[in-house]
Amino acid sequence: MPGQALAFCPAVPHNAPAQMGELMFDTATARRMMVDGQIRTADVTNLDLQEAMLTLPREHFLPQSLAPLAYLDKDIPLGNGRALLKPMVLAKLIQAAEVRRGDRVLDVGAGLDIPRPCWRGLPAR
Repeated sequence: MPGQALAFCPAVPHNAPAQMGELMFDTATARRMMVDGQIRTADVTNLDLQEAMLTLPREHFLPQSLAPLAYLDKDIPLGNGRALLKPMVLAKLIQAAEVRRGDRVLDVGAGLDIPRPCWRGLPAR
C-alpha cells in the first residue's frame, strides 16, 4: 500500500522529521501518502476533508509505542474494545455526514478526539 511506506513515525510535532536509527521519516510526507494512497483512492472527494486529513497528526492520538502505526491502512487496537479507525474509514464516515456551512456537529463516542480536528476543517461549526 502506498500509505504504508513511511508509516514508522514516532510522536513528534506534526511537521518535524523524525529519526529512527539511520532513517529519517517525515510525518508530513507520511500524511500526504496516506491521503493520496488511502483517502483519495476511496472516493473521499471532499477537498476540505482531504486538507484536514493532511494536517492531522494521527501519531499524537496514540501511545508512543503505537505511534509508528499511525498512517497504516488498518485499525489500531488500543485495548478495552477501542481502536483508532483506519484513515479511509474515518474519512468516509465524516464525508457521509455531508456537513455544510452553518451545520453544527455533535461528536459522540469519539474516545480519542481524532475526528474533532477533521470536523474543524469542514465549513461547519
